[in-house]
Amino acid sequence: MKKKIIASLILAGVFAVTTGCDDSSKTDDTMKQAEEKAQQLKETGEQKATELTNSAKEKAEDLQKDASQKADQITDKAKELQEAGEKKADELTDDAKLKANELKQSASEKADELETKYNQATESAGEKSEQLKTDAINKADELATDAKNKTESLKADNDAKADNK
Repeated sequence: MKKKIIASLILAGVFAVTTGCDDSSKTDDTMKQAEEKAQQLKETGEQKATELTNSAKEKAEDLQKDASQKADQITDKAKELQEAGEKKADELTDDAKLKANELKQSASEKADELETKYNQATESAGEKSEQLKTDAINKADELATDAKNKTESLKADNDAKADNK
């Protein structure tokens, strides 16, 4: 940018010198005007360059700030997502533990219930077995008594028949 301005100033100076050569009194005024114009162009060019440099620096700083803020936001969001994921995992783990404990408790209750029924059935079977045993013994005693009575009755009949003969 500065090179263009300087080149323009030099060209203006050369032009002013060539056109002012015809009249030596006009040359000083023209040279003075050309120098002033060149000085103004130089100052304007430097000012514009400074403004553009400052503007570029400001924009670069703004972009850097924006990028930094975006990076912070992304980092925060990632942390939030990680925390949410960990919380959900903890909830699922707790839920699974609770379900496992419920199933364990239910299985334990069923096992206790089945054991109680088994014990009742065993006790009932024992009682029925004892009852059947007692009934069988009583029936056997009755049959033995009946057989003994019949045997004695038959013996008495035989003895009576033998006495009658």
